[in-house]
Amino acid sequence: MKLWKELNYKEKAARSFFATCIFALLILIPNYPIGIYLGVMAFSCSSTAHYLIKHYKNYS
Repeated sequence: MKLWKELNYKEKAARSFFATCIFALLILIPNYPIGIYLGVMAFSCSSTAHYLIKHYKNYS
């Protein structure tokens, strides 16, 4: 398993996407504050998008 620094942007985006999917399961917890859920999802999705944009800029 590679360290985070050794990954390219595509691999970082994939790992970030998997973390986002896991965080999405937080909605299944009863009485979980929706504000915290939306904040976590916004941060996770924006980091995934950031790595994908970096990947496409490097290879285009």
